[in-house]
Amino acid sequence: MSPCSFELEHRSSLRVPSLFSFHHKNEVLKGINLGLGGFGVAYPIADDGTFHFYRGQLLKNCYIQVEGETIYFSKVNVCWLDLSDDGLVYGIKISSIIAPEKEKYQAMYEKVLTHYRENGVLSLAEREALNNFSS
Repeated sequence: MSPCSFELEHRSSLRVPSLFSFHHKNEVLKGINLGLGGFGVAYPIADDGTFHFYRGQLLKNCYIQVEGETIYFSKVNVCWLDLSDDGLVYGIKISSIIAPEKEKYQAMYEKVLTHYRENGVLSLAEREALNNFSS
């Protein structure tokens, strides 16, 4: 199954708003949400209408920095594109990650998710999705 398949995209966890940095090659992009299977990064809309990444693109040896923690990924795939106030938002799916980094990522996701649960920051739709995911 493709890492960007429709079925896989709809089995993913709730994406929780969280600011972090995404590092790939010499670039640093603004991360805006975390999910168990991936995350979202923002990129300003180009004046010439070109896209920075394309759907299905494989990115190797990248990492994120969130709340003082660095988490490395062997491979990630660009799976979807959306518009937001931040410009373009690329949905990134984790394709390959070593076990210790996966544990760190899952722990960070749970920490961020717990913060939103406890502080009531989730919207009504997000709370509903969380309840469905948790049951």
